[in-house]
Amino acid sequence: MVVGGLIGLAICAYITPFYMAMRTRGALREDFRTRALAGAVVLGILTSIEIPIAWLYAPLFFERLVHFFPLLFIGLAVICGNSTLILLWKGVYRPAQLCADVTIAFTITGFVAALHPYMVIGQLTYSEAAAPESTLLAVMVTLPIGAVLLIPSLYFLYKTFGGDPNPDHPL
Repeated sequence: MVVGGLIGLAICAYITPFYMAMRTRGALREDFRTRALAGAVVLGILTSIEIPIAWLYAPLFFERLVHFFPLLFIGLAVICGNSTLILLWKGVYRPAQLCADVTIAFTITGFVAALHPYMVIGQLTYSEAAAPESTLLAVMVTLPIGAVLLIPSLYFLYKTFGGDPNPDHPL
């Protein structure tokens, strides 16, 4: 569980510099590039040591982890992670950010595929953890209403702050 928590923390430390490098220039961009490279290496190490640790301390999870679908997603995460490192090393930021996003998606999907259909292996399934039908119905009714309010607000937010920063223009 400790390594899983560290992986979650490393995912955040891994992805953040990619987004910041896209919005900066010069020395600051290089600093974020260096941090992104370090985050990628740390995440790669942590996810790599998770497998032997699972073999030693969580044999049921390990047994599920080495099935086809979890291994497929983990393999795709490794390919995307290495592609991210190459793109970042070459300073190609937009594709590197996309590869980093896909790496995270594949990493999480691999571990979720190993857990499926359990949230806690052998103890709690997704259907057992689900809310009652009345709650699910209420969410499904209010979700479109919330989306109608939220989506224009997010569009306005991204439109306002989405461009390249102008160092000559004060706040």
